[in-house]
Amino acid sequence: NKPKDNTLKKYKQSPIYNMFDKDKLINYIYQSGIIKNGNFILKSGKQSNYYIDFRSIVSTPLILKEICQGLHELIQENTTNKRHFLCGLPYAGIPYATTLSITHNIPMILLRKEVKKYGTKKMIEGTIQNGDEIIIIDDILTTGSSILQSLEQFKPYLIKKVFVIFDRDEGGKELLEKMGIQVYSLLSMIHFDKVIKKYTF
Repeated sequence: NKPKDNTLKKYKQSPIYNMFDKDKLINYIYQSGIIKNGNFILKSGKQSNYYIDFRSIVSTPLILKEICQGLHELIQENTTNKRHFLCGLPYAGIPYATTLSITHNIPMILLRKEVKKYGTKKMIEGTIQNGDEIIIIDDILTTGSSILQSLEQFKPYLIKKVFVIFDRDEGGKELLEKMGIQVYSLLSMIHFDKVIKKYTF
């Protein structure tokens, strides 16, 4: 069942909040249909009775901007190194990294899905040197396996932190932290459930 109030309508008609409001963002995501119920096979191979279609957010600039506002606050709270580069994992993390880079003047690099057979033939595009800190951004964390695969491309660089939009609370954070990588999530399934119950019951 959809939430009984008209929060979505009010949200769309109002300006972006000056302060990031996690609960209102979750309600907006829920009403926007980004969380889909059904039977799905995830990238990890696991089965799930819900699917989080965060890639569709690129068609909703309002929610993309609000998520990036929350991400920026999360990054500011948990980084001390003033010189760092953003890298959105392809392809889902790229819109968030790009928005953050442009809005807050943070340098960014691009990780390719595969090496091109022409031009510079590089996997990583951008001006970066060995030892520079890279902040990884992805949309969803499940088992952590896809993030670990991407991190293979960054061995010469300093990667200590991964920021994700949504943690499904299925062990991915624990796996990455065992590898020495700190994981920060803007939203989690546990918090999401609590907020939705508040709006729907």
